[in-house]
Amino acid sequence: MMMAMRMPAESHLEDIYEEAPAERNREVLYRGLAWTVLRGVFAPYPTFGSNTGITPKNREMYEGKTVLDLGCGSGVRGIIAAMSGAEHVLATDINRTACVNTAMNAERHGMSVSVLQADMFAGIGGTFDTIVSYLPSRDAPIDSPEQIATHDPGLRLNKRLIDEGRDYLKPGGTLHTSFLDQGGIADMKDRIVARGYEIESHKVRPHETTGDWHFFSLRAE
Repeated sequence: MMMAMRMPAESHLEDIYEEAPAERNREVLYRGLAWTVLRGVFAPYPTFGSNTGITPKNREMYEGKTVLDLGCGSGVRGIIAAMSGAEHVLATDINRTACVNTAMNAERHGMSVSVLQADMFAGIGGTFDTIVSYLPSRDAPIDSPEQIATHDPGLRLNKRLIDEGRDYLKPGGTLHTSFLDQGGIADMKDRIVARGYEIESHKVRPHETTGDWHFFSLRAE
C-alpha cells in the first residue's frame, strides 16, 4: 500500500496527535466499515452522501477515474472511491487534522490515497474525471469553532466550488455536491448553468429541521 501526503513544512504529525489525544477520538461504523475520526474532524453520518459505499453505482462512478475529494474530512469518500477502483485519488482539506485523519484511514483500509492540505483549489494541479465535495452549506454566521464544519456565511465556499471547480474537471467530468435549501437554490442553479455545467442529476432529500438538502451531479460540457 502506497500513500502520499503533502503538508506545509512547519507541520508535524506528532503535533496533530497531541492536539487530538486518543481518548478524545472516536471510532465510527459507516457503510459497514470502521473509521477513526479525530477530534475536530467532521464525522460521517447516515445522510453523508449517496456516493459513499461500495455499490455497483459507485464502481461505475469511480472505476478507472481520477478523483478529487475536496474537503475530505475523515477521508471516507476518497477512500471509498479508491476501494471502488479509482485510478488515482487526491484528498484535500484546509483542516490539518483532517488531512492526518484521512491518511490514517487510508492506511487502515490499505488504500492508496494522496493527501494535500489546501484551501479549496489552491496548490492543486491538473484536472480530474470526478470531483466530490460536500462543503459546509448552512448560510449563517460562524459563532463557535464547532460551526466551522457546518456553516458557510453567504455560501462563499460553495460559490467558489461552483465557479472554480469547472476549471479542474476534464471534458465530460462530473462534480458531485450538495446544498442546503435556505431560499437560495434558484440562485445556485443559475450560477451552475452560467458556469457551463449540465445538471445531470438533481435530487432532493427533505429534512424537517434543517431544510431540504439538494444533491447535484454536474457535468462539464
